[in-house]
Amino acid sequence: MLGLSVDDALQRLAGRPAVAAALQPVSDVGLGYLRLGEPTPSLTGVFGRLLRAGATIIVIDHDLDLLAVADHLIDMGQVGGPDGGRILATGTPGMSRAPRPA
Repeated sequence: MLGLSVDDALQRLAGRPAVAAALQPVSDVGLGYLRLGEPTPSLTGVFGRLLRAGATIIVIDHDLDLLAVADHLIDMGQVGGPDGGRILATGTPGMSRAPRPA
């Protein structure tokens, strides 16, 4: 299964709504060619293609390699839920980190 592309998996598993709900948005944005078992670093090439086409990309991630190629970052910290959602720092990937609140 991990060798299937997203589009192939959608066709093969068409009778499984939970699979379609997870994979259809990936296909809808033009990434249906990605393989299910493909590591995420391959997405940076996809991002380049989308940016050259004039797209704006918003990514929520913790992968430092991926964050390093961003034009602008908004750090909302490591805590989610009711304790999260606070902007701790903004700027470019090379910015100095703002001190975290105690």
